[in-house]
This record gives sequence, structure tokens and C-alpha cells, in this order.
Amino acid sequence: MPLVGGGGSPNVAGGGNPAGTGSNFNYIGDHVYLNTGRVDFNGSETTVVEATTGNEYIVGKLTCATEADGSDDVRIRLYYNNQQVMGDLSTSPPGTGNLAFNPLRVIIPPYTKVKITYDNEGSSSTLTSLTMIVGRIYA
Repeated sequence: MPLVGGGGSPNVAGGGNPAGTGSNFNYIGDHVYLNTGRVDFNGSETTVVEATTGNEYIVGKLTCATEADGSDDVRIRLYYNNQQVMGDLSTSPPGTGNLAFNPLRVIIPPYTKVKITYDNEGSSSTLTSLTMIVGRIYA
């Protein structure tokens, strides 16, 4: 397999962002990942991921984190094809990375639009989310 950026080879991680952050799936062989980086959200449902799988299915883990101060109620929702399949409400989260369902094991079917949203239901203050999906693809 060619190295990223070596010998005129394309970025095998996919996309134009060598750091790998964004809201699209990145494929390396039979592995897949998605890292959003820091995305702000507030007192309304905010989409942080909206990506569609190809003709494969994914078996992986979803990890969600927030930079909250303990006085907010943060709701996270996972949608497949605009149908909510999972959600969590963390009341007064104790800090970055401590939401209750981490990591969540997921199976994502082929040709599925995956959407992940965050909402600060405790107030309208702006918080920061960090979301990651890592997994393996199967034909």
C-alpha cells in the first residue's frame, strides 16, 4: 500500500484533509474512520456528522464527547436514513469525554445516511463536541 504523500501517491486516507477531520468517512483498506474535530453546538439540535456509507456495511465504535462544565444537559442523537436509532441525555456531564454511552458499538448498513446531532438542552450556551467513528468494513 502506498504511503500518504510519498512518491506521488494519493492520500490513501481519502479526502483532501490529511489530518482526517471532517464529517465524511475515510477508508484505509478494510478499515474506516471519521473524526469531526471540534464542532460547536448550543441550545438547538446541531448536526455534527452527515455522511453516507457505500456498498459495504460497517462494524465499529462511536465515541462522543463534549467540553461541558457540569451545568448543562447534553443530548446526542444517532440517525440512520433520518430515523433516530440511538440517543443519550447526559445531565450535568462532568467534563470532556464522560458521556454515558461511550463507546457505542454500531453496525451501519450499506447505503445508509448517518447523522449525529448534539443539543445543549440545559441552556443556550455554546459547547464543543468531539465525535469519532472507527471500524471495519465488510462487503
